[in-house]
Amino acid sequence: MQINQLVSKQEIMAATFQATYLVGEFLTDLYLLEIAVHSKNPSDVLIQRKKTYQSGNLAVKNSGKYALFRTECFGLMGLYYWIIGKRKRAFRWWNKAITEGERLDAKVDLARTFMEIGKRLLEPNAKTKKLNGIDGKGYLEKARILFEKMGLQQDLYELDKLN
Repeated sequence: MQINQLVSKQEIMAATFQATYLVGEFLTDLYLLEIAVHSKNPSDVLIQRKKTYQSGNLAVKNSGKYALFRTECFGLMGLYYWIIGKRKRAFRWWNKAITEGERLDAKVDLARTFMEIGKRLLEPNAKTKKLNGIDGKGYLEKARILFEKMGLQQDLYELDKLN
């Protein structure tokens, strides 16, 4: 009886660690993809794009079982599509992140998604300047309100660097 309880607890812990690892891997791949895109070396971009897509898919798939990272994974998938230039898909994923963040009341991930959307919509080369009728500054303001309510000083500092 006690062994079964220990094993079941271990499986829960393993799922938590796996989800954390997959999100971390996806974040790292996104960072490397952005570097590859700025280097303008087509072969590096192609290789990193494929790797990032695969790690993103694994993270999103895992988040279907483990809701803690779902909003973040959806938002990161939006970022992936933004980086590779597929704006409509980015908007779809960001809308999923917003919907899921509101449903789960995941305020931290929701605020960080708002900050990322705002940051990307304010880029000089952004062809679309609004998502759901809200411009980049509007999303940054939504992020600020949530960060202030939660007292997240580091996130407020990052937000201030964008202005």
